Amino acid sequence: MRLELGYPDHDAERLLLKGQDRHSLIESLPVKLPPEQLLKMQHAVIGFMYPTQYWIIARPSFALRANRLSISTLVTEAGLALLNAAKAWAFMDQRDAVIPEDIQAVLAAVAGHRLRSGNNDSAQ
Repeated sequence: MRLELGYPDHDAERLLLKGQDRHSLIESLPVKLPPEQLLKMQHAVIGFMYPTQYWIIARPSFALRANRLSISTLVTEAGLALLNAAKAWAFMDQRDAVIPEDIQAVLAAVAGHRLRSGNNDSAQ
């Protein structure tokens, strides 16, 4: 999954460059969710999928693989990531079933970096 956060402003970037090692800051973050609760939530994200929704997820992968002119493809792991992200999105929206809008909501974050068009092949 890829998320774009943008660039820090001038002051924030200066503080980042001037500051301490970022990895050590992780240990100082406050715990917002106990590990047991996080595991419980992860198991609850199983969610229900309608049979047609599996095809909605698989169809872009098949189409890109069939088009031999395409330089990007979605591997099976990307489909699994999209499936899991859509289930998590539905869970966060307090639904126990995935709807097509859940798939659309997470598609760019999960697979957008593989589907960019244009001459920027190095970003693939």
